[in-house]
Amino acid sequence: IPQQGGQPTWFRLDRATLALLWTVFNDIDAFITVPRQICKTMTSLAIISYFFYIGGQNINISMLAKDRKLITENTSRLKSIRECYPPYLIRLSPTDTDNKEGLSYDIFKNKFTTYVARMDEYGADNLGRGMSTPIQVWDEFGYFRNNHISYPAAVSATNAAVDSARAAGMPAFNILATTAAMLDTEEGAYAYSVLSDAMRFNERL
Repeated sequence: IPQQGGQPTWFRLDRATLALLWTVFNDIDAFITVPRQICKTMTSLAIISYFFYIGGQNINISMLAKDRKLITENTSRLKSIRECYPPYLIRLSPTDTDNKEGLSYDIFKNKFTTYVARMDEYGADNLGRGMSTPIQVWDEFGYFRNNHISYPAAVSATNAAVDSARAAGMPAFNILATTAAMLDTEEGAYAYSVLSDAMRFNERL
């Protein structure tokens, strides 16, 4: 895993990353909330990098974030993780898309597309309805404006893509990742309601 200003380090398996790995590798949606600098986003991106560059074929992955700066950072992080792989695992081609807001890995026909929260309700609804990817990562979900509109619409819109991916033996899951948000904001309150309705992870699973 790439480190700021230093050499790459090994992926860290702790209770939070274990829970996230177990749930998504069993095609279960996951909501992870941990303090800042505990690598929730990097863990999500490490999982995505595996399915994007190694374990997935004909798979579309969406990354949704609260603002464009976070989208650019996450795309850069995903590419940095790729650079840490042994060279023999990666087979880039001139036809691959590689920019600040999206990537493609044409040898496996995989696509990584990014989306930014919409400030208006109409745009938020269109954002959700436009989702057609079986894997979605919502970064800083508790700060994602109009998440109460975009997220339910996105879940409904991806039913066919999820069924198709699973029928082909490919993964299908959502990751909702966030630091604790303010309950007196609409997006924070909605994120907390989703979290409160979720089953808690337990190692006995």
